[in-house]
Amino acid sequence: QHDSVYVVNSEEEWANIFTCGDRPEIDFSTKTLLVAFGGTTNGVANISKELLFEDNLLYLMVDIELNMYAVAEGWHVILITDKINAQEVILNLNKHFSDGTPACLWEQVTPTAPSNEQKSRLDDVFSGSNPLLGNSRSNTLMVINHREDMVKLQGFSEYPDMWMEFDWDHYSVVGGKIVTSSVSDEILSQQLLACFGTSLYQYEVEVKKCTYCFGAMGYHYFWAIYAEKIDSKDVSLTIKTVE
Repeated sequence: QHDSVYVVNSEEEWANIFTCGDRPEIDFSTKTLLVAFGGTTNGVANISKELLFEDNLLYLMVDIELNMYAVAEGWHVILITDKINAQEVILNLNKHFSDGTPACLWEQVTPTAPSNEQKSRLDDVFSGSNPLLGNSRSNTLMVINHREDMVKLQGFSEYPDMWMEFDWDHYSVVGGKIVTSSVSDEILSQQLLACFGTSLYQYEVEVKKCTYCFGAMGYHYFWAIYAEKIDSKDVSLTIKTVE
């Protein structure tokens, strides 16, 4: 169910919007009823509400604290206030967990297809041949937003600088490496997910585990180009494993 808010100023409006349920006791000649409701991806631990008037607009601020139970749950709030003539109240929602982490509606960001030259270069940059990555023994996620940073990252190679023509004003390169228990493990998929309505991203790498493989640890590299400017502090790396 979509998050919504309704301004109810009469018995008729109530009957047109809500076909079932009892109406709260209210005198519509002097009062207005605000009803907001919606859904979440987790259970609801606490809800608070506040009505604000700012820049000639009315905002219903609803703060929803979620618990860790991954069960979809509906929410609703009712507010009786002095008579409001406005036809619309703006619903401002803040859904979050107790530690402040936002509850995200994750949307996949489609990567941009690289040119053959870009693919060849990035395959080389994000590889074990690059000492800046190859010498690391931990999971690494990098977001490159400037030509100077890319030139520095590929400094080990003898390639000429091809990044002068790259549109750094509108594109970002995301790449890195993950460490697994076996060299026989493999990356099945990778995707960038955006938290709708925020600047937060999650880079998700899915790894297929080799069940009966032993021996050396595995180092696996990845990269992609996105037609978005991404701040490295807003991106987290998530690794999912499947047998």
